[in-house]
Amino acid sequence: MVQVDGLWRVFVASGLILSGACSEQVVVRETEASCGNSSLETGEQCDDGNAVNSDGCSNACELPQCGDAVTRTDLMVGEDGFEACDDGNDDDQDACTNNCVVAYCGDAILRADVSEGSPGFESCDDGNEVSTDACLDNCVAARCGDGVVRADLNEDDLGFEACDDGNDDDGDSCLTNCKLAVCGDGILGPGEGCDDGNDDPTDDCHECEPPSCGDGVVQAGERCDDGNEVDTDACLTTCAPARCGDGALWEGQEACDDGNAVDTDACTAGCVVARCGDGVLYIGEEACDDANLEPGDGCDGDCRREVCGNGRVDAGEACDDGNDNEFDGCRSNCTEPRCGDQLLHEGEACDDGNQVDTDECTNACQIARCGDGIVREGLELGAPGYEACDDANELDTDACLSSCQEASCGDGLLHEGVEACDDGNQINTDACLESCVAASCGDGHVQAGQEACDDGNVQDDDGCSGVCQTEGNQHDELCGQHLHVAPEQVRAGWTLCYIRGDDPGWLRSAACSATFPSAGKTYGCWHGRSTFPHQNNNQMLENACRGGVQNGTRYNSWGGTGHILTICIQH
Repeated sequence: MVQVDGLWRVFVASGLILSGACSEQVVVRETEASCGNSSLETGEQCDDGNAVNSDGCSNACELPQCGDAVTRTDLMVGEDGFEACDDGNDDDQDACTNNCVVAYCGDAILRADVSEGSPGFESCDDGNEVSTDACLDNCVAARCGDGVVRADLNEDDLGFEACDDGNDDDGDSCLTNCKLAVCGDGILGPGEGCDDGNDDPTDDCHECEPPSCGDGVVQAGERCDDGNEVDTDACLTTCAPARCGDGALWEGQEACDDGNAVDTDACTAGCVVARCGDGVLYIGEEACDDANLEPGDGCDGDCRREVCGNGRVDAGEACDDGNDNEFDGCRSNCTEPRCGDQLLHEGEACDDGNQVDTDECTNACQIARCGDGIVREGLELGAPGYEACDDANELDTDACLSSCQEASCGDGLLHEGVEACDDGNQINTDACLESCVAASCGDGHVQAGQEACDDGNVQDDDGCSGVCQTEGNQHDELCGQHLHVAPEQVRAGWTLCYIRGDDPGWLRSAACSATFPSAGKTYGCWHGRSTFPHQNNNQMLENACRGGVQNGTRYNSWGGTGHILTICIQH
């Protein structure tokens, strides 16, 4: 077998050595394997008989694989072999990875095919969903001012952030250098009536409070002064206006105020109690927070990550048992086991992963067997498991036997509605003829023990009656007193006589036409070496009864005594 012009061709050569010849005659016969005929042939990995190039068998009769530049469309997400893309190259840093998954932020592969500012650009990709390390979960490198407090560094490390409120306002709790605002930093922050950046108790600002604060009169250096000692109203006791982040709960205005610029604790930077669905990750309490409570988007309504293997059945999952066992009731990709996934599950006898129902493993993942209703293909006649038919029953009386072979006359099994009988032999003298027709008088075959004769009709007065019994002495009359009557009359409508070597000389030397008293009858004569004329496969009988043989044929035309002269006379 060779491949020519993209087709597999099978060349079969046979040699015939002729007697007396010195050369060999070779006959070459070429057969092409035809991709697309639904029959698995030599050189084909599969053949589904369709023109769809993106299913489990390509138009070249090859099994699909990631990297063949054809994106499969016949599988659901999560099924083995599913492809979201297939660009046919080995570049793992473009839009389609080498495992045929569309590149995405968080896949731990840094895209190199997109320029900065374009959709899909990544400046980093650490493969996790943690935004508090060096790479945010949107694949942007962490920096001060991005609104996310880094948690992977110590206070003395370069890049450490005590806070990060994502703005350029130095008047709030978090400075633009990602340090917390404190009294004495020289920047007027929340809860401070003043801040001169020093510790001198004798100047106009001590511990960030003007000396005249609390007299109820707003004087120079004071931002407010309500003359009371209440820190829950609009003016703090430090003569600073109340605001979120000052550490004092402003009644009726704030739900909480923990005095820091940290957005990921129980009180957000907006002085709102943290809750699932607010879009702010509450560290230690929430695994995710996508600003909604909708399931199926990767973060459920309880701010838990929706990921296969968490032991919960999340949206889009058929199951989730929290383990990586491929052979239990739930696969590691959170899909239910199925026949055709190439994994042997409970209840499956085999699983070859294809959709060919006629090979050794059916589409029901059972070993092919006679009686399963599927005709096995790909086996030669006589090979173990070969089936000519399969009607899924155990009847031996229909067109397909229980052995998965086609019913035929002579198989010894009665094919109902087609055969009258079937005795499994080729004998025509028993109750069932070799044509699987019940023997009957008039069929031209003498049924042993039942018929004395059978001349092929059911007429009387022709030597064999309508019930196949011998009538009178018609054969004796036709042969006369000199000829021998054959012991078996096997030609309907004819009488068989013969002359042998021990007969009188005048009879042996007489012309055939003068040896019997039946002038005007159609007859024929034949000779041959035999004991009786019905032997030698009735050759002598057939030749003698053809009629028209030379009238002068006589016994003495041939020498010896080991032969006979057959005379066949028509009734």
